[in-house]
Amino acid sequence: MRIGEFSSKTGLSVDTLRYYEEIGLLCPSRQNNQRRYGAQEIYQVRLIDFLKKAGFTLQETKKLLALDRRIDEVISKGASPGSLLLEGRELLQKKAQEIEERRKAYEEADKTIQHLQQKIDKFLDGKI
Repeated sequence: MRIGEFSSKTGLSVDTLRYYEEIGLLCPSRQNNQRRYGAQEIYQVRLIDFLKKAGFTLQETKKLLALDRRIDEVISKGASPGSLLLEGRELLQKKAQEIEERRKAYEEADKTIQHLQQKIDKFLDGKI
């Protein structure tokens, strides 16, 4: 599909898709000098969106997409995985730790909010 249709299907602007291509996140095929997007690019956009929501930077996302492509090469061609797999594992472990730290911070914030809501409710109910 062409870029306009792909933009509508994914909810990403044409400018965003072009930017993602410029920085190497997406690599659509070209036919008659026009970008062509398919199932692989849909998968990549969904992965980019997921990683973005999980707190990954675009640079980290680019590394993980390269890792994903490399794993596919290793599986399909029996190629050597190289150091990319080790780098990918390290990056994922680091991000998992960051996410766990944010989760704990959110839990603490939630407890504080609940406590303040209870105090407000008691005050409004005339119990204070």
